[in-house]
Amino acid sequence: MVPTPRLLVVLLAIAPLAILPLAIEPAWIALAVAWVAVAVAVGVDLALLASARLDVALQRPASAGVGRAVRAKAAIDLRAAAPLHGTLRAIAEAPLSASAPIAVRIPRGASELPIDLHADARGTGALREIWLRVTGPLGLVARIEKVDRGAGPIAVVPDVEHVDRTTMAVLGAQPMLSGLKREKWTGEGGEFESLQQYTLGMDLGSVDWKASARHQQLRVRRFHVERRQRIVVCLDVGRAMRDPIQGLERLDHGVHTALVLAKAALRAGDLVGMHAYGGEPRAWVPPRSGVGQFARLRQAAAALRAETDETNHVLGLHDLLRRLSRRTMVVVFTEFSDATTAELMLDALGQLARKHVIVFVALDDPLLEEPLSTLPSDASDLAAAVVASNLAQRRHLVLARLPRLGVHVVHSRPGAVAADLVERYVNIKARGLIG
Repeated sequence: MVPTPRLLVVLLAIAPLAILPLAIEPAWIALAVAWVAVAVAVGVDLALLASARLDVALQRPASAGVGRAVRAKAAIDLRAAAPLHGTLRAIAEAPLSASAPIAVRIPRGASELPIDLHADARGTGALREIWLRVTGPLGLVARIEKVDRGAGPIAVVPDVEHVDRTTMAVLGAQPMLSGLKREKWTGEGGEFESLQQYTLGMDLGSVDWKASARHQQLRVRRFHVERRQRIVVCLDVGRAMRDPIQGLERLDHGVHTALVLAKAALRAGDLVGMHAYGGEPRAWVPPRSGVGQFARLRQAAAALRAETDETNHVLGLHDLLRRLSRRTMVVVFTEFSDATTAELMLDALGQLARKHVIVFVALDDPLLEEPLSTLPSDASDLAAAVVASNLAQRRHLVLARLPRLGVHVVHSRPGAVAADLVERYVNIKARGLIG
């Protein structure tokens, strides 16, 4: 038991009465009454607080999505004469972080108190314990409880809810991805299958005018897109992928986007695999189809960590080239930080592009674009604009060279990159580039 600030305020308020007997002889009576009243109040508060039976157990989720709020709970059973008030403070281990202490009211009987955590990065964090400080009904004394029953690890994994939401939104805009074995498609691209009579709402660009003249009515071309093509998402886990964008590492954005593409491609009947590399190759999931493959990809992605070493693009991409026996669409999620790394990356991508379809995915950082879109107001803003301009120019030069090597480029902000990538995937399939 410890005194509360309220008790200290009361004691300071009656302290001046102690010097009154020097000036007024009967004042000792008032002083005695005041001290007795305080003592009785403290005793009552102490007795009520000591008699309260507080049973607390922690409840936590087994896993949480990176970048999201995590809700744990403290299950409390209070047996007392009156409700208790106090504060709750949680202690968490990285990559989880706990919110500031909160004021709580604990009613009699069974109740639950929320414990707010945040998943800052992927990995295995933990809810270690909570400290519960409750005061008596009069607020004069406090009782401090340390609770670790039910504490333990919480795995921070890719945000599957975000992936599901994004996938549903993307698939809603891509009707070509529906179906089971072969996708029949009215328009351009893929292998020609048949002619169909034009109906209201069809794209006029798909009309075969020569066939329409022969049949004396509008006819549109129908194509089919082959299924069971091979897609490999290739994730760079080197130092450049540690940079934060909108609260998440580049790697986390890459993982989420890769999983969205994987889910879309698996739904379209394709085989999807994963390759990851940093200073050396880190993970390999062979391309497969089926519902179980997404779980394997998600598990492999959850284990990836951005490294402190520079990426070895030559070793990583050559290792991937060695593993691919058939023509494959390879989607590379990476970032470059200097001219030397960029040159090595371009050489390795060029060799890979000779046999396979390569899609290069780069995330645009809004923080680097902001200094270029506003007028500098002081020397600091001017310096930031110069640095951002140099980085943007170097980035533009690299991205401009990639198409000349036969590499498809997708670069967007984090919120738009998944939709842009799936659209490019659909376009590549429709054009029959994978084979």
